[in-house]
Amino acid sequence: MNCIACKKPANVSGRITCCCCKGNYHYQCLNISHSQYIANAQKYDISWTCPECLNISKRAPRNDSTPARNIHSTPNTSYNDSENSIMGDTLINNSHIIPTTNTLITAPLNSKELNSLLDT
Repeated sequence: MNCIACKKPANVSGRITCCCCKGNYHYQCLNISHSQYIANAQKYDISWTCPECLNISKRAPRNDSTPARNIHSTPNTSYNDSENSIMGDTLINNSHIIPTTNTLITAPLNSKELNSLLDT
């Protein structure tokens, strides 16, 4: 049996098996120290869940009853360049569109930073 993380053979000693998917991992591949592995080996053998299964089990079930939307057909006329777009019968000038990028915020914003973002 190979380790899911590193694809190398996972020996019985030093191996942790997921109780959900039965996938095998080296404890080192999971960033678990040797002392932590030894101290918790019995617990890991009984009820350890791998990161992939843990991620799936954390997803909240959807309890909404919203029906799926109907898919509408797209206009058969489509033209696009850097200055103008024709979508159906409408001409749209793209010169005022500001491109945006998605950024990951790694630290919480303080109130001054939040206000400056809201003012722009």
